[in-house]
Amino acid sequence: MSALAFAGLGNPGKEYRNTRHNAGFLAADMLAEKMSFPAFSIWKKEIAFSCGEYKDKKIFILKPLTYMNNSGEPLKKFASFHSLSAQDITVIFDDVSMDFGKIRIRSSGSAGGHNGMKSVIENFSTDKIKRIKIGIGPLPEKINLKDFVLSGFSFNEEKKLGEILNKAASACQAIAELGIERAMNGYNR
Repeated sequence: MSALAFAGLGNPGKEYRNTRHNAGFLAADMLAEKMSFPAFSIWKKEIAFSCGEYKDKKIFILKPLTYMNNSGEPLKKFASFHSLSAQDITVIFDDVSMDFGKIRIRSSGSAGGHNGMKSVIENFSTDKIKRIKIGIGPLPEKINLKDFVLSGFSFNEEKKLGEILNKAASACQAIAELGIERAMNGYNR
C-alpha cells in the first residue's frame, strides 16, 4: 500500500491556535475530522500525527510542533522514518499574498517568502514538494507582517473559516484520489 502525508504548518500552543499563521494546522485538523481519523498522537515530541486509510492509500496527517520556522526538520525525520519521499508529501500553509479564503494547489515552487515552507524546502533539498496554500491576505497597510499573521481572524472571516478549511481538506482528498495535476485543474480556477 502506498503512503502519502499531508503536513499542515503552524505554531504549537494555545496562544497561536486560531491565528492566521495556523491555517495549515486548522486545515490538518479539518482533514482528520473529515476522514474520521483517530485523535492526533505525538511522534518523538516533534510531530502531532493522525493516520488512516483513504482510497487504498495509507494517509498521514502531520503537524510539526517545532514552530513554523523550523517545520522542515521534523517533517524530514518523520518522512525518512516512514520511507516517504518529498513527492509523497503535501504541505498546507497560509499565504498572505493571496486574498482571504482562496485555495491554490501547486506541485512545486519557491517558498514565496513563507519561512515554514522555506524550512521544508531546505530540509528536503528540493522545491518539488506539493503544497496547498490558504489565502489569509491581503496584508493591511500600516500593519507589520508578523503582527498580522499572528493575529486572530476577524468576525467576518471567522464565519467563513469552516467552509475554507473544508475546501482545503477536500483539496487534500483530491490529491490523494486523483493526483496533483487533476487536483490542480479542479481547484485552481
